[in-house]
Amino acid sequence: MARERASAIDVVTTVCSAHGAVGIELLVLHAAAFLAVVTLTPATELFPNNGDVLLYFQYAERVAQGEIPYRDIDLEYPPLALLPVVLPYLAWPFGRPSFETYQWLFVTQSAGLSVATAVIVAWVGRQRAGGEGMLRGMALYAVMAVATAPLLAWRFDLFPAMLGLGGVWLVLAGRPSLAGVAIGLGFAAKVFPVVLLPVLAIYLLAAGRWGSVGRLVAGFVVAATLVWLPISLAAPDEILSFAIRQQERPIQIESVQGGLQLLSHLLFGADIQVTFGFGSVNVIGRGTEQALDLQGIVSGLAIAGTLGLFFLRLVDDVRRIGAPAAQTLIDAGVAVMLALLLTNKVFSAQYIIWLLPLAALLRRPQAYLVVLASVLTLLVFPLNYERLIALEQLPIIALNVRNAVLVALLIILLVGPTGWARFRGCSLATRTGYSPPS
Repeated sequence: MARERASAIDVVTTVCSAHGAVGIELLVLHAAAFLAVVTLTPATELFPNNGDVLLYFQYAERVAQGEIPYRDIDLEYPPLALLPVVLPYLAWPFGRPSFETYQWLFVTQSAGLSVATAVIVAWVGRQRAGGEGMLRGMALYAVMAVATAPLLAWRFDLFPAMLGLGGVWLVLAGRPSLAGVAIGLGFAAKVFPVVLLPVLAIYLLAAGRWGSVGRLVAGFVVAATLVWLPISLAAPDEILSFAIRQQERPIQIESVQGGLQLLSHLLFGADIQVTFGFGSVNVIGRGTEQALDLQGIVSGLAIAGTLGLFFLRLVDDVRRIGAPAAQTLIDAGVAVMLALLLTNKVFSAQYIIWLLPLAALLRRPQAYLVVLASVLTLLVFPLNYERLIALEQLPIIALNVRNAVLVALLIILLVGPTGWARFRGCSLATRTGYSPPS
């Protein structure tokens, strides 16, 4: 335990001393970028395209007045989402903050979360490749944070994403119980970090650490229960209302399925209908009802297949190098998250944030694909969202290119470096007749 605590302290010390100004500048860049977004984003862009922060303010105001979530407040998020939503409101020491003040407080909080995420990225990068890996991870995360700043600053999605990354960090640090707690808290904030729980489990199973798997799951159950229990007692009939709402949602316009519907309209004149509901823009067209019926099955199969493939790769790591590799764990986390996003019926713009903390630790060319996808996401939302709704050509193409980039990244991760090496070897043999030694 002392060694693990020392490791966590060492990375902060390294950021601030051995690598000197570079590490400090990378951390400060996050806060500066967020403040720049607040200053430079005009109100006409904030509303309606970034109206989530107004919803957060309304939630915070009602909680501060003593109303009970789910019972008195129709909350569309899991309960721990209230922490990053309410905290900026309560942090203001001069009575009730105005909405304008709340915006500044919320973005300042987002900047702090981004810096904290960068420090965790640095630690995991250091575990993977020493000081060079630490700075590379921080630099890539800084690029991603700046590229997505218009989204990152105005959403709380980085909070559960950081908790998911924290789970990876703690497993690598040999603390599976705390890793489970981090994933459990992420699940209680926005559900999606739960897909990292089986990723961490297969990493521990490949290493033969069966007891650690039990501690991981126990930590998850305890953390999630402690968050959900008070709400379930206060509003037992409404505790799953957000999940029911999600289940009833139609195909959202930015999802892979939605993008293909738009593309079929653009290329072939297919008859589609753009609708509004559930706080999003949705699309109805030929085959959408069948797609909705199959969506849960397809997502489950995609995630299960991804987990199975990476379990075999982790076992192969043990055979080759004596332990499952941290890089394989990171690749698995990003791949499973991509499998979830790409098969989901909803892919709101801020969901790209879910990828960023782990994606900053990918190999550099793969990380650049996430940067490209982030820029394309901003090109669609908020910059050209009204034009997308109007079914104009540019945003439809940008959306489908974004989705194609992420599909390509998933394929690259699934094939893996060994698979690509074998593919290149087969191609060389086909062209030259040379057969590489086995």
